[in-house]
Amino acid sequence: MSKISFEITELDHPIESTYDYLVKLLKERPDLPSGTVIHTDYQTAGRGQLNNSWFSSPRLNALPSIYLRLDRPLQQIWSISEATALAVYKSYEELLSSEDTIAIKWPNDLFVNDHKIAGILIHNALAEGSVAETIIGIGMNINEEAFPSELPQAISLRLVTGQTYDVKAFLRQMLSHLGEQLARQDYTALHAEYNDLLYQRGIPARYRDVATEEAFDATIQEVSPQGQLVLTTLRGRSDAMPSKRLSTYNIRRVCLSARK
Repeated sequence: MSKISFEITELDHPIESTYDYLVKLLKERPDLPSGTVIHTDYQTAGRGQLNNSWFSSPRLNALPSIYLRLDRPLQQIWSISEATALAVYKSYEELLSSEDTIAIKWPNDLFVNDHKIAGILIHNALAEGSVAETIIGIGMNINEEAFPSELPQAISLRLVTGQTYDVKAFLRQMLSHLGEQLARQDYTALHAEYNDLLYQRGIPARYRDVATEEAFDATIQEVSPQGQLVLTTLRGRSDAMPSKRLSTYNIRRVCLSARK
């Protein structure tokens, strides 16, 4: 697969969500080119996972939504999430010091120094055994100086380094990384790199089964090629445990949708 070209549309007015804007645009223009990126300086109702909101002050952060037609086999659907997470990871990593720690928190968050700095929302449309279309929404905290008290885990690049950054330059660099990661053909190597950067991998933690309310201790071993978390518990290894069983760290699977 050749490297993807991205075309950024900068909106000069506030909108509710770049993600919702892109979905609406697709309904009006089903021939929208792959690589279309919608970005605005300010969105009033940004979306996170499970319909949660995404906090962002005007003109301080990068909030793109990206439309892609990758024609990727269904069995490689998780590689889209891995490629996106790695692109965001690399964009931050090159601006951080060696004293900072950055990791990918399964399935779609980026953590710096144990605080959330970015989140990814992906919807895939499936057709005839392949991924026909993908929409990627990303919230990347860049120059935010303060977060609401109800978001104690949130952090920004500015809060980590004390510096101010060009948001649009950061976005362009992230898209460059994204094109490179999505073009990778060695899915095994991509998957291994994602697992190497997994947040809290190998660290015992407390989890809760949301079906039974039972609490248990477990250790993250890896993420399977299908995107499921693999844990080791006191009862032994639990291979490819479904995401719905875990909730302590707000763990959720990537959301799939079919677009007709």
